[in-house]
Amino acid sequence: MYTCVKSLQHHNDTVNCLSLTEDARYLASGDDNGLVIVADVKDHDRFDRYHFKDAVTSLLWLSGSGTPKLVVGLANCEIHFIALEEEQAYTLNYAPAGYVDLSNEWKQLIQISSLAYDPSCKLLAIAVGVRIVILSVRNFQKGHFRERSVIGPVGHDPLKDGLGPAPNALASEVTSIHFLNNGEDLLATFLEEGIRLYSVAEHEQRWRMRAKSYRIGPAAVDSNETFMVCSNLFNGFDLYNIKEHQHIRTIYQDIPRTLNVMLPVLFVRHNSELAILLGSATGHVQIVSFTGEVFSKLTHNNEIIQAIAFGETPEGVRIVATGPAEKETETSVRIWVQPRTSNESDSIRRQLKEEFLSHQPIPKHAMGGSQPSGSSAEVRRRKQPPVPDFVPVNQRQHAQDVGGDTSVQDDAPPSFSCANCATLTLLVLFAFVLLSLLVSTDRLVQEKPLAFNVDL
Repeated sequence: MYTCVKSLQHHNDTVNCLSLTEDARYLASGDDNGLVIVADVKDHDRFDRYHFKDAVTSLLWLSGSGTPKLVVGLANCEIHFIALEEEQAYTLNYAPAGYVDLSNEWKQLIQISSLAYDPSCKLLAIAVGVRIVILSVRNFQKGHFRERSVIGPVGHDPLKDGLGPAPNALASEVTSIHFLNNGEDLLATFLEEGIRLYSVAEHEQRWRMRAKSYRIGPAAVDSNETFMVCSNLFNGFDLYNIKEHQHIRTIYQDIPRTLNVMLPVLFVRHNSELAILLGSATGHVQIVSFTGEVFSKLTHNNEIIQAIAFGETPEGVRIVATGPAEKETETSVRIWVQPRTSNESDSIRRQLKEEFLSHQPIPKHAMGGSQPSGSSAEVRRRKQPPVPDFVPVNQRQHAQDVGGDTSVQDDAPPSFSCANCATLTLLVLFAFVLLSLLVSTDRLVQEKPLAFNVDL
């Protein structure tokens, strides 16, 4: 279960995005007022403020880059690079031609909507309205950024058709981007143009998958690059197998039509299972399985949660951050913590109980390894010595029966298998019966002379 340990009340407007560093040490949050807060998760009183001249629409930490580096995307199509502890900042502008002459309604349709980074190739992808710009981040410290390619728009360019009244939405708007295959491919989702995979080097579309729903919102891809889940802007979230180009199922949510907004989604870990963290329009943030089974609920009192983040510390503590919308001065970013759990999941605990009741040996693979959990794990992390030649056979057999290491641990008390216990019980019973027979025989021997004397 997750527990809310802190509410950060730095924002006074809708929180649009959240991002945790790779080690879950720093949390970045951005709002509609152009305020970015970078907070120390371990020490909530330590934080930095960054003020920008337009709404913050996207945040991304560059992983594997040493000193934490933050990329900030704004509604005015600007990208800002911030290096913590180095006091460096760079700005790039990717607004399309004629952007300054557009009406405010049109400008709201052309924003930085998503960011993606591949550390192996040092490529940064930026979704700007209906286009995707790919940059090569060659040297952050010196501000060396080179534009590699531009993908899109899909279909016609809405800015070249003669600007009339702004539509409610752009069908070819990019809603999320994800690098795959070590930066060789880029997966993109579009509001009404489905799911497409592009070659980064050739700038060409590899394949297209039709979406189950009419529209696609924010999406997430798992670390194995097999599954994708996205908000369908209708009745919940759609889960896809992108390797097989198939829709798996819809995870339904009861969403009122008046609150049918783009909701965030992330792949997370629940115990040892892959799970899904879902944003909410009604305050019920959930962590669910692929089948929709609810693992955890993070209640927010009917708030719209359009910003979420997930991370895990090196110590194994899992952290979820949530940010609300339209709360004005009551806006607070909540930090939820799940302490490090045992290596045994709930299913393993049930199996342990069943195995104990049936006196069956527990397979080693079910334990996730022979490493003990809890505080004793620190003591038993040292490498166990090899099995000496003089180890008794019964001790080796016992280690094999319970599925553990065949080495003998000096600090572990001796134990016996169920078979040994049964044998010992039979021996005790046999000795008791034999002793009873001996006592009975002795009494007969003593009574016979008395009977002979009486007859005389």
